[in-house]
Formats: sequence, structure tokens, C-alpha cells
Amino acid sequence: MTIFDGARTTAAGAVARTRRDIMTALDRVAAAGAGAWDGRAAQQWAGRVRHLAAEATALLDRCLLVCEQASSGPAGPSTAPGAPPRAIG
Repeated sequence: MTIFDGARTTAAGAVARTRRDIMTALDRVAAAGAGAWDGRAAQQWAGRVRHLAAEATALLDRCLLVCEQASSGPAGPSTAPGAPPRAIG
């Protein structure tokens, strides 16, 4: 499948924006601190949210790298090695 340059730029921009949004949300969770969470269960959920945000950020970084490689290389299927999908959480 051929990806046009405009689509590559749009995808890379969308991934970068999503990554920034996740980092902003993660910063807000961190800024609130443990004191903002009521009880141990809530603190555990906050930890899970932080973990998921970190994994999502890593995945988006990988997507952004692949988008950048695709935009700098010839049109056509990506030759970048991809990590196998895995469950998050």
C-alpha cells in the first residue's frame, strides 16, 4: 500500500499531538500526587493509569518513529522492524 506524503505528515502530526496529550494527562496525575486520591484502591488505580500512560507514550513514540521513517524513505510498505502487538495493562 502506498501512503502519500500528505497522509504521512498528517499521521505523524496526529501521533505527536496524541503523545503530548498523554504526557499532559500524566503530568496532571503526577502533580495531583497521592494525597489527591482517597484510599488505597484509588492509589492503585492512579498507579495503573500512570503505567498505561507510560506504555501508551512508548507505543506512540514507536509509531512516530515509523511515520518519520516512512516520510523520509521511498513510498511503499514500511521496512522498519515492528514489535509484535501485546496487551496493555
